[in-house]
Amino acid sequence: MKKIIHFLPILWVFLVSCGDSIVVPNSKLLVSVGSTYAISNTVAEISVLTSQNPLNIKEIGVVWATKSNPTTTDNRQSTGGINNVQSYFFKLENLTPGAVYYLRAYYVSEGVTSYSSDEVIFIQNYDPNWSPLPSPIIDVGSYVLPSETNYLGFGGLTYYVVSKNTNTAKTVYFYSGTDEWVIPSYNSFAYQEKAMRFEPFNANFSLGSSSFAVVGGGYTRESNGERLFLKDYRIVGITGYIWFPYYPGANVPTTNFGIGEYPYILENSSKGKLWRFILDKSQWEEVGKVPVAKEAKFVCFDIGDRAFVLPESDDWDDNLDDFYEYLPKTNQWKPMAGFKGENRRRGLSFTYNGKLYYGAGQSTKTLKGLRDIWEYDPKTNTWRPFATYPGTGTANLVTLMINNILYIGFGQQIVTTQNRSEGFTDVVDFWRFTIR
Repeated sequence: MKKIIHFLPILWVFLVSCGDSIVVPNSKLLVSVGSTYAISNTVAEISVLTSQNPLNIKEIGVVWATKSNPTTTDNRQSTGGINNVQSYFFKLENLTPGAVYYLRAYYVSEGVTSYSSDEVIFIQNYDPNWSPLPSPIIDVGSYVLPSETNYLGFGGLTYYVVSKNTNTAKTVYFYSGTDEWVIPSYNSFAYQEKAMRFEPFNANFSLGSSSFAVVGGGYTRESNGERLFLKDYRIVGITGYIWFPYYPGANVPTTNFGIGEYPYILENSSKGKLWRFILDKSQWEEVGKVPVAKEAKFVCFDIGDRAFVLPESDDWDDNLDDFYEYLPKTNQWKPMAGFKGENRRRGLSFTYNGKLYYGAGQSTKTLKGLRDIWEYDPKTNTWRPFATYPGTGTANLVTLMINNILYIGFGQQIVTTQNRSEGFTDVVDFWRFTIR
């Protein structure tokens, strides 16, 4: 099977997608096409990866052409300096902007040239709106999640570095003005690991000119792997930490949105409820139910005086046809135009300037990672392709918006095989995208 990739500049962190693989006879060595990305209008860079140190291999390289099945008689770049590393980088020069190219990895062993059994199709597409940023230095066996507060309000972002072994986390700050990652010495929690909350809610709302957020919920993992759902929460934006009665929802993951003076929490289940928090009464009230009776992760968007929900169904045979607008004045859900891109799960989402964005994630058909991002315009009830994410990971990406700048990255790289098995590798590349 061929795969089409729209390539952009990418930050290399030695965690790259394993492309189409070939087996070196009698050695069990896997050679893969890794990432390919444009670094200018006419130049791209490609990596070729090996599954282990390539012994007794005379040459490793890549070939490319504007026709299928390129060989060494077409364009090629190679190295004969096989030096016991597993990543090799090559530049493809004099490319035509917008042109479609076919490429294959190859190797030479004992005078025989062997090519990968499949090829990668890429489009030379350089997008200067994407800028790679430094990645945090984290311990082996850790990964990065956004924190419960996200934006610090003084030019920085807050994240958690989570240990896979203990499910505990340390705080780390990213300063957007200097592009630095810092463990703050003035924060007493900076040196203390604390229990990690997975999938907490963080519903923003406002009263007058003041902004607040209801923060809490989520779950921790017990030693037997079971999820222990947490019901405590607090209000961010009020001086000090003020704790309120427990959130009364079911023991299920939640998503959230905010409309005006109300934060909303939506239970992610086929019989899930919609809850609204009343600040002056310090209480939750049930105001409705989920818009569609299916087990799903409900991806929520809020813009102005309304919200939208896209259910990522637990049944991967379901298409992303269900898309709803929530109208708080009438407390009703209104069906809208379904997502028009390839069916997927674990997608990213964000809002900007009155429009909604959804994409990347994992294909439900091939299980491979997807990078396309789509824009939804509520005024016209239409979807259109918007951008292509250049990073290594595609599933469960972190997205944060500050002014006109989108910060996106981390998540997981998806590795699939011909028998449809899959694996996930946590990655740490981090990007800035300027929406113009």
